[in-house]
Amino acid sequence: MSTGKALEVYLRHERPVTSNRSLFVRCMAPHDEPVGVDAIRRVMRDAFSRAGIPHGRAHALRHTLACQLVNGGGSIKEVADVLRHRSLNTSLIYAKTDRAALAEVALPWPGERSMSTRISLPKRIEQYLAERRRPGFELKHSGSTLDRFARYVQAAGHHGPLTVELMASRARQAKQGRDDRGTSARALHTLRPFARWLQQFEPASEVPDEAIFGPVPGR
Repeated sequence: MSTGKALEVYLRHERPVTSNRSLFVRCMAPHDEPVGVDAIRRVMRDAFSRAGIPHGRAHALRHTLACQLVNGGGSIKEVADVLRHRSLNTSLIYAKTDRAALAEVALPWPGERSMSTRISLPKRIEQYLAERRRPGFELKHSGSTLDRFARYVQAAGHHGPLTVELMASRARQAKQGRDDRGTSARALHTLRPFARWLQQFEPASEVPDEAIFGPVPGR
């Protein structure tokens, strides 16, 4: 469902009857008041959790939008207008060089053979983590899990698109000899969003079902 359609459904069927002109108003006491900051943070935290993104914040959406505007050729003035910054100096934090994007268009050094068109798995993982870290996520656990997965794939001699069998096999080894399906579920939980992201470059990549090892404990 598009954002516009979702807003239409909310206004037609879910928004409480009120004299308050705010778009989003409370449906629980105290009534006739706009939704507060805490409620928005809670909604966003739950949405990030469902998407498999740890430690998500509502501000990450603004940060991501600004980065996409700049990477798409937008000016800092456009970023300031969209984010409603009073000063352009506030928006200058987004005036950074996208090194990952520059690397993809770089030409080989004269006299050297051009690189293979297929980018290696460690390089894809580096690009994925860089993209996820732009909004401010540290992703230390995800980074170490994906690095170990890349070494596992290399040691297994696997070539070609990632498969569910390969990711599930690595997740089983994450138990380190313990009969702990929860540890395997956590490892697979980290690999799933990377596999979905990778499909935009390698459509044949498979995405494992989270039901293979059951839900992640504590979620």
